[in-house]
Amino acid sequence: MATTTQNSYAELPKETIVQEIELKSGIKTIDLVDSSSFSLKIFCKNSVNATLLINHKYTNEQKSVQEIILEKESSLNLINIYENISAAKIHQRLILKENSNLNIIDVVIDSSLLIDQKTTLSEEKASANSTQLILGKNTNNINISTDMLHKHNNTKANMLARAVAQDQSKLSYQGTISIPKDIKNTDSHQNFKALTIGDKAKCNAVPILDVSNDGVSCSHGAAMSRISSDDLFYIQARGLDKNEASKIITKGFLIDSIKHLDEEIQEQIIKLIK
Repeated sequence: MATTTQNSYAELPKETIVQEIELKSGIKTIDLVDSSSFSLKIFCKNSVNATLLINHKYTNEQKSVQEIILEKESSLNLINIYENISAAKIHQRLILKENSNLNIIDVVIDSSLLIDQKTTLSEEKASANSTQLILGKNTNNINISTDMLHKHNNTKANMLARAVAQDQSKLSYQGTISIPKDIKNTDSHQNFKALTIGDKAKCNAVPILDVSNDGVSCSHGAAMSRISSDDLFYIQARGLDKNEASKIITKGFLIDSIKHLDEEIQEQIIKLIK
């Protein structure tokens, strides 16, 4: 259903269109089109096992919020696809309750946007996997911020990002793991890798660990490189030109991060990586 609300997000207008979705077990696809501001509230009730694919089809500047609540023992695969978007600010607020599991994948292809993602593991045995697959082209300006907050003992999280910046695109990524001093037996990891193609593409990454005790298992890392000449030579030796070889390496680098998804969804994402 659609209503208007007094929204608490400072960057959104006071009156914002709100759509509420209570997911059932199974696969659902929705398309989001132009609106000056939009708030999407998604609920997974107890024991629901759902997959939601959201195609973001904005042609004008967009500001939106995704608020997602996973109740006890529910599971959600959430895939956001952003392609050919000129300007958008996306705020994601994710709350996980007891023994719930979230896999969220943001696929950003040839778009300029900001994604501000905050995940709260609020109850015991909640687990989250956050993945970003990013292909910057032309003059794209992409800013990604992901925060993983552990607010209860015995929670798990993994943050994975794979990015390619080419042409004159610019990419900025920040991944933060936060664990207060009274939280124990948590497992949380963050890993970012990027390839830059050409001399004008730019990439910056800031991994942050905000951990206040020793009774946890945590790691973080960031690595950036260019496509190696050896890899290009190996593929070109099989009859492909440099441009085709570069596309193969790019695709292989990116799709490695989505192997855990259903084959049907993998195929949809792979088609976007040109």
